[in-house]
Amino acid sequence: VGEARVVNHSSSARDHPGTPLTEKYFQKNGGNLGGDGNDGRWERYHQTKLANIVFAFAMHDKLAAKGSKVKSLVAHPGLAATNLQATTNKDGGFPGFMTYMMKMSQSPEDGTCGIMRCMCDPDVKSGEFYGVNGVFYGPAVSLKASKRCSDPKAKDTLWRASDDAIGEPFVI
Repeated sequence: VGEARVVNHSSSARDHPGTPLTEKYFQKNGGNLGGDGNDGRWERYHQTKLANIVFAFAMHDKLAAKGSKVKSLVAHPGLAATNLQATTNKDGGFPGFMTYMMKMSQSPEDGTCGIMRCMCDPDVKSGEFYGVNGVFYGPAVSLKASKRCSDPKAKDTLWRASDDAIGEPFVI
């Protein structure tokens, strides 16, 4: 007897710069991602990581409503020394600041702990969110998400926009 889990990957960027989930980032637009420079790049990154956690919570709600035993979970890695930061620095994003921040980072392997916990811990429950308790590093613990991450309107908007993007309803 096994169980099925869907594990989404978010980021502490889900709450920064603090803008709500914005539907225009989830529409087909011919490859134009919108927004240039550092502000545009980080707003898109924020929107995708916010969308991942909102989607995980929306999926949890839909699975629970159907009485499904499939678990929907989400995790964030904290600050891990990955190529995301290296390419940001190389491309001129946050010069100096990112170099300073990376001194407080954890290894990429340690950054996987939240995701691994969602995948393997027998005690996790659908709808839970795991990550470091703080922005940078630490053990993966159960966290309470901000209100924007579990906002019912955001869940409905994202689910509908996702249906529109794939051209058919995603039915659970």
